[in-house]
Amino acid sequence: MTSDEKLQEEKRFIERIERLGTGQMASLRRGCGKRDPVEGRCPWLIGLIYGVAPEPLAFLVASLLAQYKTSDIRIGHHSSQKNFGNTWERAISGTDSDSIKRRFSVLLDAAYTPQTGDGDLPYRLRQMVRYSA
Repeated sequence: MTSDEKLQEEKRFIERIERLGTGQMASLRRGCGKRDPVEGRCPWLIGLIYGVAPEPLAFLVASLLAQYKTSDIRIGHHSSQKNFGNTWERAISGTDSDSIKRRFSVLLDAAYTPQTGDGDLPYRLRQMVRYSA
């Protein structure tokens, strides 16, 4: 598969996740604590991620998207910022809060293994996305 084909498949995956129903998105949000979609109450997700990426990585992407309200996803508000780094730069520079700065530092130090989903990066990322959503 060429890199263009891979990119198109990844875009189709995101579009499939964006079209999930409210109940499926809520189920995906509740299942976010688990690395395995089957354990995390989202076995239906397996069919959507087949071949896109290793399951733990695709599950992470889907669970990050699910942190936004379904209504925001429907109108495209979830992708309006387009840059996670710029969003957090604005959040950090606009406050004297040490806790926000500390959260970002903890995120940068978080470990992750895409093939297995091990590490605390998924949990930390979901916290940050939920905070900014």
